[in-house]
Amino acid sequence: MNFEEIKKSVWNNKETIFLLIIIFLLAISIRSNLVRFEGNYLFEPDAYYHARLTQELITQGYVGEIDPNVYYFVEGGMPQSTAELQHYLMAALYFVLSLGFYNKELIAFAVQIAPILFGAIISVGMYFLAKEIFNSKKVGLVTGFLAAIGPAFAYRTMAGAEGNDSLAFVWMVIGFVFLIRAIKTKSLDKNDLINTSLSGIFFGLMAITWRANILIPLILIPSSIFMMMYISGTSKKEKITKSEPFNFITKIFVSLGIYTIISTAYSFFSIGYTEVWFLSLTRSISNVTKINLEITLLIGIITTIVFIGLCFFFYNSKKEIKSLAPTITIILLYVGLIAMLMFFAIEPDFFYSGEGRQSISSLVGEESLGNKSFGIKYNSLIVLPIIALFVFPITLYFFKREDSHTQILLWFWTIITLFMAWYKLKFTFIFGLGLIAGAAITCYIIFELLKKYEMNKALEGKIVLGAFVFILLTGVSGSDMYLTQFAPFANSSPYWIETMDWIQNNTDENAKFFNWWSDGHQLAFVTERKFSVDNRNASGFGNKAYAEFTITNDVQRGYDIVTKEIGAEYIILPSDNFYSGPTFEFYYNDSVDSSLGNKYYDFSTRVINCYPVQNGMNCNEQIIPTEQYEGMGSIWKKNPSDFYNGETPIYYYAEANQLIILGQTYNNTNLAKVYFNSEETKDFYEEVYSYNGMKIFKVK
Repeated sequence: MNFEEIKKSVWNNKETIFLLIIIFLLAISIRSNLVRFEGNYLFEPDAYYHARLTQELITQGYVGEIDPNVYYFVEGGMPQSTAELQHYLMAALYFVLSLGFYNKELIAFAVQIAPILFGAIISVGMYFLAKEIFNSKKVGLVTGFLAAIGPAFAYRTMAGAEGNDSLAFVWMVIGFVFLIRAIKTKSLDKNDLINTSLSGIFFGLMAITWRANILIPLILIPSSIFMMMYISGTSKKEKITKSEPFNFITKIFVSLGIYTIISTAYSFFSIGYTEVWFLSLTRSISNVTKINLEITLLIGIITTIVFIGLCFFFYNSKKEIKSLAPTITIILLYVGLIAMLMFFAIEPDFFYSGEGRQSISSLVGEESLGNKSFGIKYNSLIVLPIIALFVFPITLYFFKREDSHTQILLWFWTIITLFMAWYKLKFTFIFGLGLIAGAAITCYIIFELLKKYEMNKALEGKIVLGAFVFILLTGVSGSDMYLTQFAPFANSSPYWIETMDWIQNNTDENAKFFNWWSDGHQLAFVTERKFSVDNRNASGFGNKAYAEFTITNDVQRGYDIVTKEIGAEYIILPSDNFYSGPTFEFYYNDSVDSSLGNKYYDFSTRVINCYPVQNGMNCNEQIIPTEQYEGMGSIWKKNPSDFYNGETPIYYYAEANQLIILGQTYNNTNLAKVYFNSEETKDFYEEVYSYNGMKIFKVK
């Protein structure tokens, strides 16, 4: 294509190009909320770890095999992740911004804005995917717009979020665009093979970028089986090697084959990532269904072979039998939907009570069930994919087209990611884009109904306008309300900023800290000191050590943990720890015990922020006279300050600007004794820093 042809094409599509630019800028605008905060702090903990790897890549040209900052107590050191594609891209972005001059704030800024760009690119990519599948610019534009504003998707692609998953979706969406272009045709010519090969390459790039790349075969294999089933009943009979089903399955095998080669080759160069995708996929399904791994793999292989055989049976059958293939496809799609709903209803793990939810790793943070957050993460947009799941199968009968089979891919994308999001909180982001896939189907159905029943332009305009207003109010406003609730990780608890500044200015660069895992990534990147554990939870021993140090009643045991088992020089103790006794017990015992709540909250433990007013302190709108407040003391006490209901011991501590109220269980812990400088612990530790409930102790 020469320059004149390009110029003509741009002019002919100027309206679409303008709207795509609007979608791109809208996506960037919505995701840029956190840039307003000073300090270039990042949104989530994992982003700090990737920033640290990017920093190593920038400063020394490679990422070291051993982590220089975390798990210092591990003999030989703890291996860290290898440099990945996203780190090279963020390093390249940094060099563009820095013009060759080293500036750590620019490293954080590059990591901060990368997911914004990836999210905006994906939004535009979803336009091209929907346009290819539905042959409609209108559906494509609505899909791109929804991808730009969808709260759950925007949430994990906003400033300072982890970059590898958002970058991975860039490759996945582009890969699907090329694959759809290939499988839309009935032939197997040069262009088809080029598009198929490009899809496999982009899927391979996703494998290089993110471990969740098994999402590709998880969506592609079942959708391909059903697509092939559908086309086996609608295609003309030819020589088998020239038939549409044969050409179709060849394209799928080529795409998955290239993806398999790239992902397997990469696995040999990535620390701790050596399992081929079909084993990882089988293992994931086995864990959810609780069916033996080997049996799960065998069932998958047999089912695939049977369905492929069934497809060719229909293809070679007489017209009467052949025509049943699309109908059976529709019926089986509904069977799959009903099976998912039944699984939600009968499997205990999907409502918190199953055996698989009794370990601490399955109940904490992103490993917990995700369905409880659907309302805030998806708001009323959730109705769009739900409509798609229930209505789409029947549209294969009513809205027949030569390439209708390609739409099945979006249906499986929707149902599979919905299942994943319901099962685990961390997958709600994955369904954030799956929701958009389902919404694209619903938009297509609406436009097709308007066309089929030949509604007059005025009525059609009102329906489209009403749908747009619905999306605008629920989507854009929902994203704005949802995303503005968040602050960068450090800013969400402002005392961390002061604490990290103090660590940088008052400790040796090789100082060793004893800390809880949830703050490790942030601390290691910002302060560049050494910490016992981080958010990778790579050492169960390290987590248990901090947990036991906190909950034990034996101060000598606590000191032995710090000095002999960990070898720390400083201990970080936030007052928030007084809310986490059961959690520390869970980690120490590696099991969940619901009775621990009663044990630790024998009285309503509270940490109340206070501020001075005339003649006293305002603590949660209750004015405590200065003399009474100071009389509570900040040194650990053995005898109760009061008794709740005349029976339950209560302990009051006035610690600078915090009023801390403990029950007897908490008061007897090593945490309380160290935090409040008890006589038992004063020879072991020296308090060297205290600010807004955050304390640091130097180990003597």
